Amino acid sequence: MGCQIHEEEGFTLLYLEGNWYSMGLFFGRDLKARIQGSPLEYYLENHQRVIDHALQGYPKPLQLLSRWAIKYLLLLPAALGTYKEDREFLKGMAKGSGLSFLDLWLTYSSADALNFLAALLTKLSRTAIPQIPVACSSFVAWGKATQDGSLYHGRNLDFTGASRWSNKQIVIVLKPAQGIPSITVSGDGVYIPGVSSTNAEGLTMSLHLNFTRDTNLLGRNTLTSASMAISQARNLEEAEETLGNGRRISGWTFILSHAPSRRGAILELSGNRFGKLEGDKDWLVYSNCYISQHLRETEYAPTYTWVEDNYSRYYRLKSLLQEHQGNIDPALGVKILGDRLDITCQKDLALGYGISAMANVSSVLFCPEKDRLWMALGPIPPNGAGRYVGLSLGDLFDGKAPTLLEE
Repeated sequence: MGCQIHEEEGFTLLYLEGNWYSMGLFFGRDLKARIQGSPLEYYLENHQRVIDHALQGYPKPLQLLSRWAIKYLLLLPAALGTYKEDREFLKGMAKGSGLSFLDLWLTYSSADALNFLAALLTKLSRTAIPQIPVACSSFVAWGKATQDGSLYHGRNLDFTGASRWSNKQIVIVLKPAQGIPSITVSGDGVYIPGVSSTNAEGLTMSLHLNFTRDTNLLGRNTLTSASMAISQARNLEEAEETLGNGRRISGWTFILSHAPSRRGAILELSGNRFGKLEGDKDWLVYSNCYISQHLRETEYAPTYTWVEDNYSRYYRLKSLLQEHQGNIDPALGVKILGDRLDITCQKDLALGYGISAMANVSSVLFCPEKDRLWMALGPIPPNGAGRYVGLSLGDLFDGKAPTLLEE
């Protein structure tokens, strides 16, 4: 069927089929005219902004030397941990968009590299760590927790650059020549399969950032591990094997669910440690703080606000899943994702510690058993404050023009 584009109100559907290079080439060509003002443009420059913030106050000659050293001695080693499939996609993307492959490659690895840098800086100077607005939230509910037993995987992705994402959501359908087809909800130009994704085997994944002192300069790039897991794993065990394999650069957690077996799991990772938790009440929730004791031992907090925000969202998610045990359905699922109650003051606040936070860039509820995903369309952050539309997963996998099924 090849590659196709479907432009819809509030989002774009990209259907990519073929080898990794050809899919990246089409992706880049489609993006070329829209790079200015896109999330990709923001992230191409983001690591430099973070580095400049971290180095403020240092002598100018040291700043210039440090920028060069961080780019080639920190970002490049992280990029070396990228699987060949993703490198081929990025090469095609660079060719199609006219951007530098090196810039795309380094940007793709920058989340891991900057997480490593934050851990390093906390040992040198606490004041060098910037305020972190990232605050992802996920829940998985199935069996006795839901109205009809179906599995629901809800996910709010929060990151910097929120307003750029909310302007244009993108749904990427990947059908690699060798691999499992997958669907990813992302921002325009942002290639992140496995971060907010589901595949044709009913495996759904969401990725969360953690702060840990247990890091490695060289290791597997987390985004590429996510990409390979969603394109190769058929169940939780295969995903766990891919994601937990080898050393990692920094701290991350994957929330996993598998609709055919109606199971969910939390996979917590640091540079060298690994923890797995499974829901014993037919549901599980997560924010951005480790739960496993042996991983919590490695954790640090960049700011007190980070601690307060994450534990507030975590306990709010728990209370909502407990309160609505046995009643969760699509309408209630998206209501949970859009919840703004700040439990520290018991008020609905746009700038508080709610599940739906100002850094929210995308919000999606997956239900493979119902052949659906429900996606928020902004148009301003938090993205979940906008309307949600339902799309057929089957139609998306088949490359059909999307039909908005529910709102």
